[in-house]
Amino acid sequence: MDVLVIGGTGLMGPTLVQKLVENKHRVTCLNRRGISTLAPAIKCDRRDPEALRAVFRRTHYDAVIDMIPVNEDDANTLTTCLENTPDTQVIAISSMTVYLAYARIHRVELGPYQNCPIKETDALCNEKVLPNHHDKPAVEAAYLKAYEHLSILRLPAIYGWPDVSRIKPYVEAVFQGDGSYRLHPTYAAWTHSRASVADCVQAIVLTLGLRGQHIFNVGEQTVFTEAAWCALVWKAAGKQ
Repeated sequence: MDVLVIGGTGLMGPTLVQKLVENKHRVTCLNRRGISTLAPAIKCDRRDPEALRAVFRRTHYDAVIDMIPVNEDDANTLTTCLENTPDTQVIAISSMTVYLAYARIHRVELGPYQNCPIKETDALCNEKVLPNHHDKPAVEAAYLKAYEHLSILRLPAIYGWPDVSRIKPYVEAVFQGDGSYRLHPTYAAWTHSRASVADCVQAIVLTLGLRGQHIFNVGEQTVFTEAAWCALVWKAAGKQ
């Protein structure tokens, strides 16, 4: 398949591009710097509709993987540029933060509690929760309205190289502190979904070629409490 990856330079991007190339797909990356060490790259700002439209006039892609749709404007720019290519599959990267449960945790929205595990059909946020104008529910709504062949992947907390933020605090506390890491009892019992970079990339690859509209929650089958996660990190670091 001819696949365009919008982004491709962040946490999952290089791993995704490598996996697609290994699977014999013809991959092109599109980003503001026009860089990729693994595939041809186009220098283009995805928020510039004229520049983006010119890209799709030159080449037809079987699938477009949007790694960085931040808000409704991002989604609308792409839908405008792809309006004459109804057979193109769009794969949009979203987040588990779209759910009403996330807004309830942050006390920005009222509503009934949602039972766990949260399903793809459960209620979404109406109010913006994430900073920096992130609005994944609006992105999803715009894409669902525009594309016949669409896969939305709602990703959890992602861990794995090159990002170390979900592991580093626990390791530093053990090796640079007094050998312990103290958690508030409520936080220690807190659970949320996680997945490695490699597993998230595999989930994206598995959606290639799907026809129709699909929404997937992506996460590991075992959901660890914060205390259990700490223990796993310490064990991997050689501490018990």
